[in-house]
Amino acid sequence: IDSIESVNILNSLLENDTEDKRIKMASIHALGEIANTEAIKILINTLGSKNRGIKEEAKSTLLEIENLPFELLKESLENENDETKGEIISVIGTIEHPQLTEVLIEFSTYENPDVAKEAIEALGNTGDSMSVPVLIGILKQENPVLRKKAAESLGKLQDDLSISPLIEALSDDDGWVRSASRSALTNIGIPAVGKLKDALYNENRYVKLGATRILGDLKAQDAIEDLIYLLADKDAEVREEAVYSLIQIGNPTIDLLINELDNENENIRNSASKILENIGGSTYPALFQALENPNDLISETAASILIKAGEPAIKYVMQELDCELQEEFSYRHVIRQLANLLDHQNLLTRKKASLILGKIGAPSTEILLEKVKNPESKEYAIKSLVLTGKFSFFPVVEKLLENTDPELQNAALLIISGMAKKCCDESLDSSMNIKELQYAQEKELEDIALNNSCSINRALALYYIGKNFDDENFLKNYIFESTQEGLRVKDSKNITELEMAAILNSGIPATAGWWNELKNREEKINYLQLLLKGDFTDKRLYSDVSNRIWICAQFATQFLMNFNGIDREHFASEENFKNYGGGYTIAPVEAGYGIPVYYATSSNILIGHAFNAVYIGNGKIDDNPDNWILIEPMDDDFSPNILFSETKIYLDMLVLPDGYYGGTYHGEDLITIATENYKYGSDH
Repeated sequence: IDSIESVNILNSLLENDTEDKRIKMASIHALGEIANTEAIKILINTLGSKNRGIKEEAKSTLLEIENLPFELLKESLENENDETKGEIISVIGTIEHPQLTEVLIEFSTYENPDVAKEAIEALGNTGDSMSVPVLIGILKQENPVLRKKAAESLGKLQDDLSISPLIEALSDDDGWVRSASRSALTNIGIPAVGKLKDALYNENRYVKLGATRILGDLKAQDAIEDLIYLLADKDAEVREEAVYSLIQIGNPTIDLLINELDNENENIRNSASKILENIGGSTYPALFQALENPNDLISETAASILIKAGEPAIKYVMQELDCELQEEFSYRHVIRQLANLLDHQNLLTRKKASLILGKIGAPSTEILLEKVKNPESKEYAIKSLVLTGKFSFFPVVEKLLENTDPELQNAALLIISGMAKKCCDESLDSSMNIKELQYAQEKELEDIALNNSCSINRALALYYIGKNFDDENFLKNYIFESTQEGLRVKDSKNITELEMAAILNSGIPATAGWWNELKNREEKINYLQLLLKGDFTDKRLYSDVSNRIWICAQFATQFLMNFNGIDREHFASEENFKNYGGGYTIAPVEAGYGIPVYYATSSNILIGHAFNAVYIGNGKIDDNPDNWILIEPMDDDFSPNILFSETKIYLDMLVLPDGYYGGTYHGEDLITIATENYKYGSDH
C-alpha cells in the first residue's frame, strides 16, 4: 500500500535492532515495491547498515527500481556518511544521466579512498571519454588500489589517449596495477599495437614483459619480427614471454621462425625450435619442405621437430614420401620404409628419408649399418648415422671400422669424422689413421688417451686399451686416484661422454669391482654421475606404438638392461626384444657396468612413474632413503620427474617383453622407502 503510514511502519521495522533479519529483508522488498520518494530515501539510508546482508539487499532492491531518481541520489551524496557514499555511488553509476560523469569525476578524487574507488570503477561503465584525463591522472596517485581501478576503467573506455599512460603503468611497483594495465591494453586492442611494439625496446623489464604478453594475446602479426628479436634478450623471463606470444600468434610465424633455425644466436635458434614444436600440426608442411633446405642446421632441426611431434608428424612425412602406412603405428615399420628410400631415384627424397632416420636415432642404427653396405644407399645411410649421434658410435666402430672391407672402413671414417663435428665440435687428428688404432701397441694407445686433443681419438684409444689389452689398471687410473681409504674419482668434467662410453664398452668395469673400492658415499655418487655420462639411455627415442603410456617403463628397463648386462640373448625372445621400445640395446656389454641397478616405481591413485634406483649404503640393502640414489633415466637426473611419498624398489631383475609389468617382472622381493623428503637432487 503506497502510503506514508505503510512506509513509516516498514522504516520502523528496519530501525529496530532487535527485529528478525527475515522481517527486515521483507521490509526492504516491500519498500522496493512502493518505490516512492520516501521509500527510496529509506532504502538509501539502509545502505549504511552495519549488517552486510541488509546493506546488499537494499542495494539490489534500489538497482531493480525503474527510473531511479538521479537527483535524489545525488542529493544523498551530500548528506550521507562516507561508508554510505560509496554504496550510493555504486548505485548512481548505473543511471544514464547527463550529469553522471561530472558527479563521478568529483568523487573520483574524494579524500576517502573507498568512496573514490567506487567512483573510479563507475566511470569505467559510463562509456564517457570525458573522464579519461582524470583517470590517467589517478594512475599517478599514491594509492595502488585506486591506480588499479583507474587502469581497469581505462580498459573499459578504450580511448586511444590512454594507451601511452597505460604502457607507462606497466612499470608500476604494484603487481596488481601492472596486471590491470595489461588487461586494459589488451581490451583496447589493435590501436595499441604500434606503441606496444615500441615498448618492446623499453629499458624497464616490466614494460617489456607486459608489452610482449599483450602482443601475443592480441595475436599481433605486425609484431612478429620484433618478438623474434626478443628471443635473444638477456632476460630469460622476457625470452619466455616472447616464446609464449609467438606461440599465441601461431601460423603467421612459421616461415619466419624456420628461417631463424640457423640464427647465430643460440637462444633464438632454440626458442624458434620450441615455438614451432608448440604450434603443432599446422607446421608440418613447412617443416617437411624445410628438409630440402641446403642449410644443414635448418633441415636437421626441422627433422628434429617433426620427430619430437611424434606419430602425427611421422605419418604426415610418410604420406608425403608415398610410404606404406600400417593401421597400427610402429617406428620399426617407419624405419624399414624410410631405409628403403635411401637409394630412391630422387635425391631430395633420399635426403628427407635420411634426415628423419637420423633423428629417430638409435632404433635406426642396425638397419643403417646394413644400408651402408649397399653402394646405392651408402651415401645417405652414412649421413643418417652421423645424425644418430654418440649412441651409434661404438656400433659403427665394431661393425664398420673393424671390418676387413676397406670400403666399410672408409665409410666408418666418414661417419666418425661427421660425429666429431656434429657431436663434439671438433675435427679428427689428420695425422692419425684411426683405422689402424685397433692394431696399435698399448703404449701408443696410452699416449693418445693421455695427450691427444681430440676426444674421439682418446675414446677409441681407451676402448682398444681395454678390449685388446684388458688393461684394467690404466683405465682405473684414468678415472680414479687411489688413496689409503679407497678410490676417489678424478675431475669428471674432464672425461667426455664418449671416453666414458669407451671404458664401459671395453667390458672391464663390469668385473673390476671398482664400485666396492670407492672411498665413501660421496665417491659412489661421483662415479655414478660418470657412468651416466657413458650410458646413452637418456638419448634414446622410445615408443613403438601410438598409444603407449609406459614410456617411462621403457627407459627404466633399458637402463636396467644396460647397467646389469642383460642383452638380447637374455631377453624373453628375439621377436619380443625387437618389439620392445625402439628395439635395440645401445652398448651390449655382456656383464653391464659393474654396479647393481634396480627398477623402481612411485605412484598415487591416479598416476605412476617408473625409474631406477642404486644403493649407495654400506652392507646389506635397507629401506633408509638416505642410502638410495633415484635416477631419472630419461635425462640422467638424480631427481625422478615424478616422485611421491613412497617408492617401491624391486630387487628381482628378470626382464620381460615390454607390456608385461612394464618391461620387468617385479617379483615379491622388494623394499619400500619413504621419498617425501628425498634429498638427492639435480644440484647434487
